[in-house]
Amino acid sequence: MVSVAAGTREQLVVTGSRSREEAYSAAIETAVAQHPDLVHYRVQYGPPRHRALADVVGRSVREDLEQATRARTASVVELAQELIRHPSRAGIDDHGPVLGVLEDWLAVRPLPHRRLHDDAGHLVGCSWRSPGRPGPWRTLDACVDTAPYGDDTAWSFPPASGDIVEALRELATGCDNTDVKSKRA
Repeated sequence: MVSVAAGTREQLVVTGSRSREEAYSAAIETAVAQHPDLVHYRVQYGPPRHRALADVVGRSVREDLEQATRARTASVVELAQELIRHPSRAGIDDHGPVLGVLEDWLAVRPLPHRRLHDDAGHLVGCSWRSPGRPGPWRTLDACVDTAPYGDDTAWSFPPASGDIVEALRELATGCDNTDVKSKRA
């Protein structure tokens, strides 16, 4: 069975308790690592009864969660960078491009969304809801615009660059970088 796992390129479905054998588990993990398009299912009937299998399943679950967390974090960081790169200074810039960035991000997820307009018909925001099920529309109650930048030459970095500066990451992480005035935020 080790050679079957090692030679797998498209799909591997594992059932039973053979995964407690270290060589077999190692062959599966290697095949999954070397072939990112490999679809791997492990069908487990009840909790693992053998320590080796419990270790493999636990490691696999942790790795999957860590990978998903890294992907979600990267997605949100990329969204923030793209939002910053679309100026929305109060009284100067149109809000449409910023909301377009948000709409594009929601569409890729795919999250149903819609534009929100004020009584005069001006675009003021967007709302979304969970896909595939009825439910409430969610709206982030926050400013779409920013304050004007002032003197561009006074900035250490262009204010609309959206670049991540490693030297400032710790400082930015520890600061209150939001502009939400609602008590419910």
